[in-house]
Amino acid sequence: MKKKILEQAEKDKRDADDARRRHEEDMKGSHGLAAHSNVMTPTYEWDDRFSINREINKPPPTLFFGVGWDRDDVIF
Repeated sequence: MKKKILEQAEKDKRDADDARRRHEEDMKGSHGLAAHSNVMTPTYEWDDRFSINREINKPPPTLFFGVGWDRDDVIF
């Protein structure tokens, strides 16, 4: 049983590494040199339906994560 669990954990890690590598290759092709930057400036496109700007060409979450403050997570 323990062996199966360890094999599954190793497989999950390999799958995550493969997905990350694929995303890195996609970023290199679609974003050029910006894919290797620590900070990427988002690009926006106007959404007429809601009258707001929406981010386009978002990086995959396996490579980047959003930095900010989410008021909903604050417990008072």
